[in-house]
Amino acid sequence: MDGMADPAPVGLAEMIRELRAELMNAQEEGGNTSLRFEVGEVELELEVEVARGVEGSAGVKFWVASAGSAGSVSSTRTQRMRILLQPVNAHGERPRISRQGRPGG
Repeated sequence: MDGMADPAPVGLAEMIRELRAELMNAQEEGGNTSLRFEVGEVELELEVEVARGVEGSAGVKFWVASAGSAGSVSSTRTQRMRILLQPVNAHGERPRISRQGRPGG
């Protein structure tokens, strides 16, 4: 074997979904600590590949760029993108990196 194969491209939605899961894990892990962090604005700065497929789909896809990536698309452009996310819970409140935001514990 002469090396590892390039990983499958990561879509922008998948990356944000995984970031959400990581923030939820951090919140759960902070449940029994006295020091808590409020989640403020989350800023992502990344390079994305904007591609238009040739296999019948007329849509445009955004993929998180990786070094040396190659694909089977007719046209690919790399763009720098800055995304600002303001996390809120189901009630529209800012979450804390702790369990249920319990005071004192």
